[in-house]
Amino acid sequence: MVSAHNALILDLILCVMQTRILPVVFRMGLIFVLGFWCMPKTETLAQNLCDPLSNPNYVSNGFEIDGPSSGCGPFNVKLNDLTGYSNIKYDFYYQGDGRPSGSSSITNTYFDEPEITPYTILQYGTKADGSPFYSCKNVSVLPDAEPVFSVNACDNHLMIINIPNATENSFDYYQISFLDDGSSVTVQASELPYSENFSSVNATTRDILIEGMSNTGSTGCSSPTPVTVDMKTGNDYVSIDSLVVKDENTVSLSFSGGLNQEYSIYQRTINGSYPAYDSPTKKETPGTYDFNINTSQQYCYGIFGATCHQSSAEICTIPIDPIKVVDQKKIVEWISHPTDNFTLLASGVGFGSSGTNKNIIPTLEKNGSVMAGVSDSPYEEQLLDCSESVCFQMIAQIDGVTKGNDRIPYESFSKSRKVCLDLSTFMPAPINDLYVTVNDNEQPEITAIDDADWPLSRQKYYLLTEQEGAGFMATDSSNTAVAPIQFVDPVSAANGPYCYKITYQDSCGRISEPSPEVCTIQITYNDQSNLIWSNSAPFNPDIVNNYILYYEDPTGGVFQIDNGAQLGNFSFRPDLTGLSNSARYFIEVESSNGRISKSNYIDLPISTKIYIADAFTPNGANPQFELKGNLLSLNNFNFKIFNRWGELIFETNDKNNFWDGRLKSNRIAPVGLYHYVLKATDIHNELIQRTGSFLLLK
Repeated sequence: MVSAHNALILDLILCVMQTRILPVVFRMGLIFVLGFWCMPKTETLAQNLCDPLSNPNYVSNGFEIDGPSSGCGPFNVKLNDLTGYSNIKYDFYYQGDGRPSGSSSITNTYFDEPEITPYTILQYGTKADGSPFYSCKNVSVLPDAEPVFSVNACDNHLMIINIPNATENSFDYYQISFLDDGSSVTVQASELPYSENFSSVNATTRDILIEGMSNTGSTGCSSPTPVTVDMKTGNDYVSIDSLVVKDENTVSLSFSGGLNQEYSIYQRTINGSYPAYDSPTKKETPGTYDFNINTSQQYCYGIFGATCHQSSAEICTIPIDPIKVVDQKKIVEWISHPTDNFTLLASGVGFGSSGTNKNIIPTLEKNGSVMAGVSDSPYEEQLLDCSESVCFQMIAQIDGVTKGNDRIPYESFSKSRKVCLDLSTFMPAPINDLYVTVNDNEQPEITAIDDADWPLSRQKYYLLTEQEGAGFMATDSSNTAVAPIQFVDPVSAANGPYCYKITYQDSCGRISEPSPEVCTIQITYNDQSNLIWSNSAPFNPDIVNNYILYYEDPTGGVFQIDNGAQLGNFSFRPDLTGLSNSARYFIEVESSNGRISKSNYIDLPISTKIYIADAFTPNGANPQFELKGNLLSLNNFNFKIFNRWGELIFETNDKNNFWDGRLKSNRIAPVGLYHYVLKATDIHNELIQRTGSFLLLK
């Protein structure tokens, strides 16, 4: 039978075939498209063929399952067709995606699953009218009837049964049977997690059976084995299973015990005490938990269960230091797990082994492999080559029996963090002993003593100079192997201050960390003729102990001007009296270790200053009409004195020869007003001319 939709498409195809005005290729392409459109649209690739609402060809109860619809693996399923249609196939693992992939086989075997796992069986084939049909049923593969549970007991009469809400516990209900007295308890899945205390008359042991049950019929499921419970200690005694330091700040503790039962976890440092019984570090059910630590210290842990007063053994961390490289050797050091670690809480509850039955087996692992015969710290071995990469980890296996009357055997292990050394990426230690001074050529001279704690030989040393806006960059290198290492920077120290670092390349080609920086002392002056100098650090690791200011005269003589704390203000006003053209100064800085760093020289220019009196008394307090100031800065000196009538009465070209008030007749000149004229040139060869008057007094 042709649907109205398909009939319309067929009419369109006939119309296209009869329309000869269209090219043949175009007509064939259009016919192909219309033909594809005409295909049945009863389902799409994304359609769920088992959904009766979206699949009009769905048939209810097209087949039956010959036997139960659930069972434990291996679970055999056989199917019987109820339709009588043709071309019937079955997809035993249909995923609901519209893509059946089946066969004509009517049997299938489903294998073991750790939890209840449903499967959909899709039946499909052809009806009598040629249209397709689909029918579906579900089956479930069950795990064996043994659920996950724990049992604790104490005092020979109290039993605690815990059934957690775990993935493995996917049963409809649970049957708890006490085999010694025939009683039983049913627990529904909705009651999980389940925890219940059961009391009984005093008994050394009790036999129980806990089964996971299904509401549907099942086949092939084996019953779990009954459990004999030690009524003094139970079967799930609390125990620290492992203690693993993960990184510098974290340790991971894993412990077991009664499922869903809350335990108190206590933490202490090796020389410290545990907190009070009612103030645990954490309260948790069995599992794995992280604690914050400082890996340089050793921490210990113990766990206490309140219900049956169970206490674990005490397990401690193993601190391990980063790998050291000294004298061509790798050195690994750690703190061993304590052997005598019986510790009491404030309440008197004890953790730890009984002492005599405790065993600790330490092993050092290198790159994951145990190193035979290595148990004591430190461990040393030679460096192999420049590309060596190695990791170490210390592991202690611990076993014994817990303290108290229970004396339950336990096994645990403690792992240090991994410490690694990759020589291919390792940066050698820096040089720390260096200083800088200014040499006689006014250039910075850098001196270093190679005190770097690095065992490999040096291939080259580098001078790093601070570049404006670019940080420190290598500007010089040296192949010297003779101490000390010295560099001279060919710049003028007066333009500083300049800062430097030293680094080196070892025999493996690695560049060391840079040294601390040292900087030159730069001395200069301001417009008030004050000397000022930089607050630099020319030494490392020494510190500045004293500043000494020096003056150098024109003949090359050097004179100490000042020193001490007053120069710590980094400025000084010199006395320029009697000096001529300029004054040369420099600073020396003394370190706490007696080293000297010298600054650049600074030539302080001296401006010409002349002071002329306005009166003098011959044979008195001022017997000469004398000029004051830095006359040594004057050249072409000429000084004249005139009386009131303009007659020249004194003239000199000697800067040290002045008028004593006498005339050429050797008589004292009369009291009155006199005039002078000074002409000279300064250090810049500029003319200096002064005129004025003064009084001669008796």
